[in-house]
Amino acid sequence: MFVNTIQQQLIQRINLELIPKIERCINLCTDSELCYTPNEHSNSITNLIYHLNGNVRQWLFQGVLDHPYDRNRPLEFTPKKRVKQEELFEILYQLSGDIAKYALEITKEDLERTIQVQVYSESGLSALIHVIEHFSYHTGQIALLTKLLKNKDLGFYSGLAID
Repeated sequence: MFVNTIQQQLIQRINLELIPKIERCINLCTDSELCYTPNEHSNSITNLIYHLNGNVRQWLFQGVLDHPYDRNRPLEFTPKKRVKQEELFEILYQLSGDIAKYALEITKEDLERTIQVQVYSESGLSALIHVIEHFSYHTGQIALLTKLLKNKDLGFYSGLAID
């Protein structure tokens, strides 16, 4: 039961909450705005999406589930001049589908065993928490960049009585 809850929460948090927020941001921005970086120490929305894709595939699919993945992390941060919205939607669509599929493979043993990812030695559960936390962190950066570019409320919570 615990594992099923974790599988469901992974899908809920990333596929049903965070990816739709990123998609909203992509829809609001032009192709050139998606590649905008405010300074040399910041990333564009495009680079952040490439980075999120690489991170999930390395930490979750390869790290926790032992699916082969050859990540080129520096390429994720290479500035892009112009990327079409459709390309970013395709990355998110494929990632979302893979999360929905592979999350169901997570076992109790996967969560308990120690894995090596990058320079880190983590439990599978810790890696899973990292994936959700990391995805949330960069979704916030994407939202902030979009707000700075568009000067508007993104409407993530419109229609909800959250007060």
